[in-house]
Amino acid sequence: MGSTLITDSDTSIVLAGGAQAKNIFWQVGSSATLGTNSIFKGNILALTSITLNNGVNLQGRALARNGAVTLDTNTIALP
Repeated sequence: MGSTLITDSDTSIVLAGGAQAKNIFWQVGSSATLGTNSIFKGNILALTSITLNNGVNLQGRALARNGAVTLDTNTIALP
């Protein structure tokens, strides 16, 4: 992603073709925000910050280089 990654509420990221969350890396130029009750697969690598809104289910990792990773009643599972 050039600058930001933003998902709407109740969004699901679906992997196809045998892809596995542990092998997917989302490189974000600044910040990432996942909408309420979203399901997201893969590792998020953000330069600035990551916000997981209420109820997000992340199968992967959330890593921010220069800022915070903000969580709010989320489920995070290693891929």
